[in-house]
Amino acid sequence: MDQIQYNVIQWIHQNDPSRSTRQPKQHSIPTTLTTSMYSIRSGCKALLLVSFAPFSLTQDLVPVASPQAGWKYAGCYSDNVQTRALTLGFDSDSMTNTQCVQFCAGKGDFYAGTEYAKECYCGKSLQHGGALAQDGCDMACAGNATEPCGGPNRLTLYNTTVLWSPMVNPGVNGYRYFGCYT
Repeated sequence: MDQIQYNVIQWIHQNDPSRSTRQPKQHSIPTTLTTSMYSIRSGCKALLLVSFAPFSLTQDLVPVASPQAGWKYAGCYSDNVQTRALTLGFDSDSMTNTQCVQFCAGKGDFYAGTEYAKECYCGKSLQHGGALAQDGCDMACAGNATEPCGGPNRLTLYNTTVLWSPMVNPGVNGYRYFGCYT
């Protein structure tokens, strides 16, 4: 299980803070912690400072270049909760980019994107101004800690390079569709 480290530093002295001793202790907690609380009390003889710092995984996250034949990594794209760039496909506590791409490809979509570690979005096109972002795709996939699955308001985006053939028209009054020519 991924861990978030936090440091507990305690200074204790009866009346003179300048003579206090610093006693750092390092602890780990599960990443499922979503809230934190800070408390400062006056008149205490001890001061307890707690700081939370999640491990930075951005250095180790590498997008899957081609999670499925005909699909490729397109980049990190901006998204917005109010106006999504793609439609929600599903979410999973074991999300990977390959899993998302396979789901979207199975629906006939051209775009697949993961966001916030465990959400998968699909679509035939990017909506509402989804644009290439410089950063922000720094959350590890819930199902694979080595690949990025977007971030807050960020999609790790994949698109298909396969050209889809149009549906064959059975024909009307003896005419038949042969394709699109230039």
